[in-house]
Amino acid sequence: MGLVEQERQSLLLEYLKEAKKASVSDLSKDFNVSEATIRRDLTKLERLGFLVKTYGGAILSNSTQYEFSYNERLSRHVEEKERIGKFAATLVKPGESVFLDSGTTTLQIGRHLTHLSD
Repeated sequence: MGLVEQERQSLLLEYLKEAKKASVSDLSKDFNVSEATIRRDLTKLERLGFLVKTYGGAILSNSTQYEFSYNERLSRHVEEKERIGKFAATLVKPGESVFLDSGTTTLQIGRHLTHLSD
């Protein structure tokens, strides 16, 4: 069963972020979809400015940085974020104040601050 288009395109960009380049044939095999489907995905992502199509593949665009949505980031590296959050929360002592931004790792810190009463 194939991935939903948006999820596949997100994974494709993640792959390109790591590998910097990819061929249509390799992506087709990796994502278990036709080469035509990969070409359509690449065309759409190129129009959005995320990548540049090359002969037989694509490279990540230098002009833009792809950033995953908050919901996508919530589901990535969950165990690592949990461990970081648990450890970081132990560094906060009663009576201390901390500032946490809206990141998905800092969310885990906040969840582990329940040991503090004030």
